[in-house]
Amino acid sequence: MRGWCFKPTLLQELLTDKVLQKECCMDGMRETPLSYSCERRSEYIVDGPACVEAFLDCCREMTTQRADKKEESLKLARSKRQRLRRRSL
Repeated sequence: MRGWCFKPTLLQELLTDKVLQKECCMDGMRETPLSYSCERRSEYIVDGPACVEAFLDCCREMTTQRADKKEESLKLARSKRQRLRRRSL
């Protein structure tokens, strides 16, 4: 009895590509202990240009969000320190 052999359909290829892009994006969101830029980290990707693009988009977005969160945290710390100074006067 012969086994079934199917050619990958366009839908299967698109789904596979979407799954790969999601994995690449998730990799871009991860924070690394090294201080490499998103561009430098993307040089190590071997899964093709679509993966690199997804990685860079997500990595850059997370870098921006982390910077915004850090800035907001610093503003809150300064305002709290100022309130404490006013109380002690």
